[in-house]
Amino acid sequence: MAELTHTVMRDKTESSLNVIVGIFVLITLVRLAGLATSNVDLFTDEAQYWSWSRELSWGYFSKPPLIAWIIHVAESLCGSSEACVRAPSPIFYFGTCVVINLIGRKLYGPVVGLWHCRRWSASRLSRCSPEPTPTGQQPGQFLRQFSRLQCSYRLEPGGG
Repeated sequence: MAELTHTVMRDKTESSLNVIVGIFVLITLVRLAGLATSNVDLFTDEAQYWSWSRELSWGYFSKPPLIAWIIHVAESLCGSSEACVRAPSPIFYFGTCVVINLIGRKLYGPVVGLWHCRRWSASRLSRCSPEPTPTGQQPGQFLRQFSRLQCSYRLEPGGG
């Protein structure tokens, strides 16, 4: 009986993860559609990052090279419009949200993972304003949360 209960709980947890991922895929698609239909030009810092992506280097005056490399890859995939320059931002938000959900699930259970992901996403959704999204921050947030996920696995007994 205990094995059946464990199987039902695991199936329920996996289906809730699928629902969460589906919801945040939808949010990401809405954000990308918003970028595609926006008529807002690149802001000063975004234009600077875009110009760096035209000539890749190992570093720039005020930033490390990651943001320029990411914009370069985005441009090679979808072109050099403003939407393509800004497209990595919602994609990194999505990835960060999934990783935050996994951290919460791993450490405290599926309910905490869901609520922490929702809380984090809502704080990011509140930035729907005419100001630019700080494009350079999303990769760092994603990598920081990903390293926390790795630490959560190492905290397990026998996790290395």
